Amino acid sequence: MDHNNSSTECKKLLSYIMSIAGDCRLMIVHITSREEVEKYREQYHMMSEVDLEIRKAIDEVGINAENSEFSWVAELTPMIERNLFASVHAYEYAIKVV
Repeated sequence: MDHNNSSTECKKLLSYIMSIAGDCRLMIVHITSREEVEKYREQYHMMSEVDLEIRKAIDEVGINAENSEFSWVAELTPMIERNLFASVHAYEYAIKVV
């Protein structure tokens, strides 16, 4: 696989990921109570075998999720405006990256 093709595939993958992130943040808008947020936060921190493999790859690459330019993607907040803004931002990024 040549470098240009690899770069294109990476951009497509990032676009798909950001589209899904936009969908997720839009769905979070429907969480209306702190109790629901805490329930989803607990679920978010439970890791499957796939999640553990992804975590291992992230650690090997050296990505710090807390300080990356994409840290806003995984934020879990009940603030409707913040989730709507993040959703739109993710969709815009997905469109622009490809």
